Amino acid sequence: MAERKKEVRIDEVNDLVKEVNSLVKENYLLGIDAARSLLEENTKVLNAHVDQVLKLQRDYVEYVKTNLEKFPFQPSNLQFVNGNLEQWINLQKSYINTVRSVSEKVTRSWANFNQKLVERFFASVEENLELFKS
Repeated sequence: MAERKKEVRIDEVNDLVKEVNSLVKENYLLGIDAARSLLEENTKVLNAHVDQVLKLQRDYVEYVKTNLEKFPFQPSNLQFVNGNLEQWINLQKSYINTVRSVSEKVTRSWANFNQKLVERFFASVEENLELFKS
């Protein structure tokens, strides 16, 4: 008994590939969104820790200032130390704010770039599939 070969039409293959293509594209986009949300949550936790460290540092400086003023003698460089501590803390705060803004911009641009890349890739796959129909 001779087996008959089933004929495969190009349209059926194209439809199947398009369906798989859309599923893969959706999964890639979901993966990018998951990575973005994970990065955002990690950034929030890190920012909370940095804020706590800055607060502890500020409290420490205030504690040192109040206790140095209680000494019966005034160190000659007390004013110099107080001014430099304030400048140091302000410099750190400025640096941290700069790093935060750059981090947010990089995360946002990374996610947008990856999303556009995935969309363009799958659009080109669909265009190439259309060439097989012709």
